[in-house]
Amino acid sequence: MTQNVNIEGFDRVFTFVGGGGLYQWLLFALCSLQAVTISFHHLGYVFLGAVPDHWCEVNDLKNSTWTKNQIRNLSIPRKVNDASKWESCTYYDLDYKGLSEEPNFESAYNKVNYSEVTTKFCTKWNYDTSIYESTVVTQFDLVCDHRYLVATIQATYMSGVFIGSLVMGALSDNVIGRRNTIIISACLIIVFGFATAFTKSYTTFVITRFFIAVGATGSFQNSFSLLTEFCDIGNRATIGLFSNLPFAIGYMGIPLFAYYIRNWVTLQIAFSISTLPLICYFWFLPSSPRWLALRRREEEALKILNQMAKINRKPKPNRLELMTILKSCKDERILNQSNITALQSILQAFKNIGNGYVSIVRNGELRKRSFLIWFLFISVTLVYYGLSFDTALITRDPFILVFLGGLMELPGYTIAMPLATKWGRKPTVASSFFITGVVCLIFVLSPQNYETIRIVFAMIGKLFISSAFAVIYLLGAELYPTSERATGLSCAVLMGRIGSISAPYIVDLTRPVYSNFPTIIFSATSILAGLVTFFLPETKDTELLDSIRSLENQVINES
Repeated sequence: MTQNVNIEGFDRVFTFVGGGGLYQWLLFALCSLQAVTISFHHLGYVFLGAVPDHWCEVNDLKNSTWTKNQIRNLSIPRKVNDASKWESCTYYDLDYKGLSEEPNFESAYNKVNYSEVTTKFCTKWNYDTSIYESTVVTQFDLVCDHRYLVATIQATYMSGVFIGSLVMGALSDNVIGRRNTIIISACLIIVFGFATAFTKSYTTFVITRFFIAVGATGSFQNSFSLLTEFCDIGNRATIGLFSNLPFAIGYMGIPLFAYYIRNWVTLQIAFSISTLPLICYFWFLPSSPRWLALRRREEEALKILNQMAKINRKPKPNRLELMTILKSCKDERILNQSNITALQSILQAFKNIGNGYVSIVRNGELRKRSFLIWFLFISVTLVYYGLSFDTALITRDPFILVFLGGLMELPGYTIAMPLATKWGRKPTVASSFFITGVVCLIFVLSPQNYETIRIVFAMIGKLFISSAFAVIYLLGAELYPTSERATGLSCAVLMGRIGSISAPYIVDLTRPVYSNFPTIIFSATSILAGLVTFFLPETKDTELLDSIRSLENQVINES
């Protein structure tokens, strides 16, 4: 690839230490650990919180010798609009103790005049265990009048993602850096992952999953920022887009775990055990030399750069040349705090967090970029999760469906890599949105009884929206200077939660009106997002900016 020969700022160090060698790929492998395990927690709830078929439990018939179907035929009314299915929340108000004393089932059944029988609501339920031995829903009876609590679990998890985006991005940029934020996030994932498996109440289950979400978001988005900051212009897109593949691999592994582990507690423990390798981050995960340079910690940055040069088999760089580059990357907002107290330092850190969020909307160019990328994140999460939820209603096999959803992400990211590198970020994102929109329209026009064809088009849509998702993360990271990168990206991810929270409601509320209504919305959103993409600057073959001042200088030079 032809690179920009007028490289300024921190990117000049890659001339001496290498920006796409063995060191970067080892760091990619290290960051891949968290991406795989995060997918288990982020998407595994499809199985942990599955709602199996259920019906009222009749206490007086628990010890009956009748079969399950016989008990249901006797005690449970059929659905009015589908006589092949039983009602889930009501049962007949009968003298079951007296009926159980009849000599056989036929005698008891014939004794009931159902035209005169009333029904009442369940207090306990039986669950179909043909697919799941147990789920969170069966554990806490989250059905019928309590069904809304299932949605509350997912909403709370997304709230954790929201808070994680807000807090972890600011901590990373302004207080403790990428490495320490990732380590704290990994600890949250491990500790609360295991805690979730041993919860004894709905409330504690919701709380523990909230903190998993906080950790998952902090780990994923800061690992992404760390990776991009270690790469030069020519390798940033490739390694950045490759960073999404481990998530897809973990996504595909979820149904494998769930197929062989049908008990939700054991499944959650299995997911949590998979996170234990993240402990190695304490010893092996490096700090970002970009961030260290901005914080006036040149000696620490120099040590990392020398190690990078060694692993990349580069000659030992000249100390004076590297120090000159590092000293030129200071953030003018960071005060000399050598003579202030620890309390003043903490207060200044919190002030810096607030300033970080203010700065991305105070500067005119950053404000424009932020509003546009926020809309794209809302759109991509709405369509991504919307297609996932909507297509779940096409087939009754959850294991195949989830596997296919993960499988489609692999070619989605693979297609995105060369296109974003050769063609550019903007055209790749725009075309991915446009194709998703068109495919969704074809899905709408496909006959309802052609299940296989509809699944194919749904998966093609999933493929291209995955491509858009991958490149938008890269584009979002490249739009912001280093001093605002994690904060800006975390804000974009935070805004994206609007889309992910809205998606299930769009499916649930509009599908009864017209079965293809959700897909029409996702199609229109994709096409509109494709058009909005063209208002963003192209970041292909441009160096990562280090500060708002360098961004302002770039805008002046381009005007």
